[in-house]
Amino acid sequence: MFALDPPHASITSPSTVAQRGACYDRIASTIEHGLATPVSLRAIRFFHAARIVTLPSMLGIAEPSALLDIVLKLTRLAHLSPETRRFVSACNARLFTLNMEVLDKLVHVWRQPQSPMSNGRDVAIDAWDFDLQMVEREQAEVTLLIAALHPSASTLAELDRLYAVPACRWPIFRRLHPMGASFAWTDAIRQRPFSFRDERDRIITGKAIVAMLHRRSLADLLTAIAPSDPSIAARATTFCCE
Repeated sequence: MFALDPPHASITSPSTVAQRGACYDRIASTIEHGLATPVSLRAIRFFHAARIVTLPSMLGIAEPSALLDIVLKLTRLAHLSPETRRFVSACNARLFTLNMEVLDKLVHVWRQPQSPMSNGRDVAIDAWDFDLQMVEREQAEVTLLIAALHPSASTLAELDRLYAVPACRWPIFRRLHPMGASFAWTDAIRQRPFSFRDERDRIITGKAIVAMLHRRSLADLLTAIAPSDPSIAARATTFCCE
């Protein structure tokens, strides 16, 4: 057994986006570098991706921070209303619970990548497919949360802007941003503004981050997103990512 037990409900359980992000960071590092980690798990990068989207420059923006709010207002990059912060925090908490359930199986039962969407059947897959399926599983849950929590149009618009910060289209900022080249890939594939309400847009973004972490190509990403949609492939393969 290796030291990667999911946190259980207790007084020390993570209760904020930042704390859950720190848990993802520890999990990702242990999976990739832990001496006792099974070789079959070392290539998993999903928890790295989860850490990226919980950084202060991404969904971590939902956490109250006087300094962060000042910077955001001065730069006019993004600003989240209290309603949007609550929605982001609720989604983050729910997804963390789901991901820890999978981690528990990964550590104590499977001991190798298995399909998290196989409804109890043992379906062995590689780390790349595991990460892609984890993205799909998460975003299906987000769609259910949108239906259950009924975020307002203004909250959805704020989330659209959060995933489309204009400064990150500038080459220097794009290179420094944690999503890196995946910004350019998702733009090329969608060829329209990001819509948080659209599950497909969120899946494209998640899989692009995973592809970046796996050092995969745009062609690999296209195969993962829409292998049966030649129109998307025809558009995106003409784009050369910097």
